[in-house]
Amino acid sequence: MSEDGKKLEKLLIEGHYAEAISFAKRMDKSEAAMILNDAAVSLRSEAGVEDIPDIELLFRAALRLQPENAIIHYNLGLLLSEPEVLAANPEFLTKAERCFLRAIELDPTLKAAHYNLALLYAYTARLEDAEKIYESLMKEGVENEEWLNNLKKVIEEQREKGKNGTTQT
Repeated sequence: MSEDGKKLEKLLIEGHYAEAISFAKRMDKSEAAMILNDAAVSLRSEAGVEDIPDIELLFRAALRLQPENAIIHYNLGLLLSEPEVLAANPEFLTKAERCFLRAIELDPTLKAAHYNLALLYAYTARLEDAEKIYESLMKEGVENEEWLNNLKKVIEEQREKGKNGTTQT
């Protein structure tokens, strides 16, 4: 890691997000974007829903530096599609979907983005869309077979809830 990278990391660890984002603009874009992404991922693992704006800000800053980075789009989609985040911010649903779709557009081999998009569709009663992705993942294969089993189970559960009139939105 460069000296600038170390300084950026230090600013982020100390919680000086605005200063870190400003500093990141003056350094190597690729390195800065990945440091901001990693900081946002790390912060999310420790933070509560009240910290979502700061975490989203870090992801968005990383995307301004590296807009063609599928991993950053995917990670932002994960953040925005977490159940407790969506419960507090239902408007994030379309943002999360766009993030996953953009990640897939940039890197069609990023199976985790396909999987999480299918889950998002299943939990929001878009079962046909979820099933299309499930079938595609089945056909193409994935490294993690648990994903397929879990996705199939969620689709079936949501279909049953829909029959009973209790589908989540």
